Amino acid sequence: MMRDPYRVSLGQRLAFARGKASQATMAAELGVDRVTLSFYENGRSSVSAAILAVYVHKGWSAKWLITGEGRPRR
Repeated sequence: MMRDPYRVSLGQRLAFARGKASQATMAAELGVDRVTLSFYENGRSSVSAAILAVYVHKGWSAKWLITGEGRPRR
C-alpha cells in the first residue's frame, strides 16, 4: 500500500503505477529510455502530457497521477 498520496510526488506515483514491471519494460511501453523513466520517477525530469496519457490508457486516473487525489485506478 502506498503512503499518504498527498505526501508523495508525481514520480513516486508513477513508480507505484509501474508496479512489479521493470523500468526497462515500462520505458519501452512509454517509448522512452530507461534512464528517462528513472528521471521521471525520481523527480529529476518533467513528465509530458503524452507520457501521462499512456498511464491513463493503462487504466490509471489522471487526477490521481497529477494530484494524488481520488482513486488511483479509473
